[in-house]
Amino acid sequence: MLTGQLEVFALDWERRHNPYKVEKEKESKHKIAVIGAGLMGHGIAFIFASNGHKVSLSDAHPPTLESAPKRIEGLFELLNADK
Repeated sequence: MLTGQLEVFALDWERRHNPYKVEKEKESKHKIAVIGAGLMGHGIAFIFASNGHKVSLSDAHPPTLESAPKRIEGLFELLNADK
């Protein structure tokens, strides 16, 4: 399970690619659990993490869970490609 790591991943990625945009860490009282890191799960986790929520991502298939951070990074790159 990637507990809380997605929020840190999202903020670190944003700092590396848009250092002037991230002024302070986003804080949230919400803790989000996403069950399933497949096609939709990693996207849902990405949306919540990039909006400052603490996200736990789990999946019964270890390779799918292990590949989630790379796929989430791909979403950041895709969405920031036009900037």
